Amino acid sequence: MKVSIVIPFYNMQEFILDCMNSVENQKYREIEVVCVNDGSTDGSQKILEEFISSSKLEIKLINQDNLGAPNARNAALKYCKGDYIQFLDADDILLPMKIDNQIKLAHQNNFPDLIVGSYKSIDLESNLLSKNTYNPSVNYNLWENLMNTNLGNTCSNLFKYDMFENKIKWDETLKSSQEYNLIFSLLKNKIAVIFDSQINTLIRIRAHGSISKSNIAGKWERYVDLRVRIINYLSVNEPEILNDRLMQVFFSKIRILYPYNPKLAKSYYKEFFSCDFIPEMSSNNSRLYVFLFKTFGFDNTERIKSFTKKLNFK
Repeated sequence: MKVSIVIPFYNMQEFILDCMNSVENQKYREIEVVCVNDGSTDGSQKILEEFISSSKLEIKLINQDNLGAPNARNAALKYCKGDYIQFLDADDILLPMKIDNQIKLAHQNNFPDLIVGSYKSIDLESNLLSKNTYNPSVNYNLWENLMNTNLGNTCSNLFKYDMFENKIKWDETLKSSQEYNLIFSLLKNKIAVIFDSQINTLIRIRAHGSISKSNIAGKWERYVDLRVRIINYLSVNEPEILNDRLMQVFFSKIRILYPYNPKLAKSYYKEFFSCDFIPEMSSNNSRLYVFLFKTFGFDNTERIKSFTKKLNFK
């Protein structure tokens, strides 16, 4: 069973050799690699060409203008011949057993459409920032996990190629939330999903310098917009799934948006929540927040929260 590893890169000269070495070191050998140079202006191309010249891997290098990672991934898929696709960002790392372990799981589980992988996030000094692990014996609510951004990571997951043959692709118009928008498209097609408990993917978290408030606002607007589309889809196509638990999760996402775009957050609240909705107490909603919500409503409670940030009011 062949696996195609898709690696888009843009100005990754500091990281791409580590990434490619992690591919070279995979125990599973029935692999091909499709790299897409997305208009790099640094030394990434030269480093990769030198790697290719000495590697025993089957590697195809595509060059294109800087059109973004989703476009580069779609371009690479046209050249893939694998049964499964491993998407890999050029600054991330696969541990040696990553593909071998997930292909074994595929054989054991009737070749699912998506294998959701556990992973660690690290900084540039390889210090652990966080880890996300899954228990294969748990019957996860896929839609709730999707709403909570908890269905793996682009690089920790393994995708069956057939799904991309059926017209599913990365949305090239999105500046963020691309991977979960893709998984949303997959879930709408009633795919088979399993979970991998083994951590074999390292996700590098890099500082990107000063980020403007408008950029942060745009990120959260896109994040919540995806959740709005999920709720709308379920309300029409699978209303039995749209339970109170999902609406509680949705409410927590609208709360995240409020500080950056209160007008939009208020409009979503008004559109999707009835006057008798009460948020549950949780790690996101303190007892005080729920009390104030019952007394003053959504908008006024969020306003009070903004005035009392120093009191650690959730």
